Amino acid sequence: MKKFAVLIASFIGALLLITAVINTSVFDEELSPNVKALQQVEPMSFKSDNAYFAAMGLNADSDRDMVLAGLALIKRYLINRVEHEFDGLKPEDEEALLGIERLSDNMDGWLTRCRSRTDASCGQNWLQRINADVYDTQRIKVLLKRYDELTEQPRFHSLTEVTLNSPLPSYQYLMTLSQLYLAEPLLAEQMGDWIKRIEKDTQFWRRVLGQGNTLISRMVAVAALWNNLQSAVWVAQHYELSPDEFNRLEAMFIELTEQEWSLAHALTFEMKIMVQSTGNLKDYMLEEDWYMNDVLFQPNATANLMVKHFQPVIDASKLPMAEFIRQYTSFKKQTGERPIAWSPSTLYNPVGKILASIGNDSYLEYMARVHDLNGMFLMGRIVFHYEKARAAQLLQDDTQELSMYLPQKNNRDADNVPLITLNVAEKMLNFQCLEQENDCRVLIR
Repeated sequence: MKKFAVLIASFIGALLLITAVINTSVFDEELSPNVKALQQVEPMSFKSDNAYFAAMGLNADSDRDMVLAGLALIKRYLINRVEHEFDGLKPEDEEALLGIERLSDNMDGWLTRCRSRTDASCGQNWLQRINADVYDTQRIKVLLKRYDELTEQPRFHSLTEVTLNSPLPSYQYLMTLSQLYLAEPLLAEQMGDWIKRIEKDTQFWRRVLGQGNTLISRMVAVAALWNNLQSAVWVAQHYELSPDEFNRLEAMFIELTEQEWSLAHALTFEMKIMVQSTGNLKDYMLEEDWYMNDVLFQPNATANLMVKHFQPVIDASKLPMAEFIRQYTSFKKQTGERPIAWSPSTLYNPVGKILASIGNDSYLEYMARVHDLNGMFLMGRIVFHYEKARAAQLLQDDTQELSMYLPQKNNRDADNVPLITLNVAEKMLNFQCLEQENDCRVLIR
């Protein structure tokens, strides 16, 4: 029995020794060509026509230029990373470059922003309860002027090299300002000004959706465009608009282009962030801060494995709606969590294998969200077309007549158009959302 115990102990000791040896850096893999390509950093343009810099400087003191402040903030961040090996901005950096006024601080306390993507009625409720007094504060006047200037910028492109700690624009403040910006002319019933503003705002958020290189910027754009669509639908049914204004509404909510609905570019950039932050990702995603996490971890092998497992996500993001739906179950399996089965190869880079086993299927929900937005745009165009005909007294005041404007099933473009139904009793148009959290309805009068 004693000899057997010694034998077992020797076997375990040898196994631990082999594991320790094969997980030294000498045995790490060469990076695959795909990973090497992701490590290439695009040069960062510091031209001032990029709305990203304006967004970064939005909170600057009222006597400062927001674009120059945003540019200075990003340059300081890059200096911190390169020269001081500090991946972030210090409070004194922001105070020196933005000032101390903090114009947008506590904006959520002034006004509760709604989420049209998950509540079809929030847009109209928000427009009905907003108080004109909010526009009397100097802070709001400065911020709305800045927001108007920001939406005029022809480009939106963030940092080309991002880590898990890189600074982000205050997207929640941008969305709140968007809603305040659109509501102001409605309170004064200046419909010409409202049309100009929603046109400008929608074009801006479509630029962010099509040009944004980060996933978060595109998802914020989806939410903002959803808000704009729901607000426009409500205004079209409750305010008097001219035929030209109805036409402009239809034009600004035309179907998304492939550059807008495909998330391939943003997801590739997401993968780039993961590859460039593999070591930090390990510390961030593994709950236990264990010494062996470093010993049993091969960064190159992990990066190779993560990129290989992420490729189905990229493939799915390139598919139009109908094909995406057809292959959804397959992609769900390919991108879901991968249980680690024991084998001798498990001894090599076990921590990296654990990281790579974490599922990527949540990214499919982001793709579904964009396809749902395209369906919402279609329903909006149907309402605008119907309301234009009714305003011209070409129709009776009968909601059932709205059914004439619905796409016929046998004439539908299967790649882009969901099956829209009219529910007269509940006074709504709707379709089955691809993402369960979404509320794919427009309310009708």
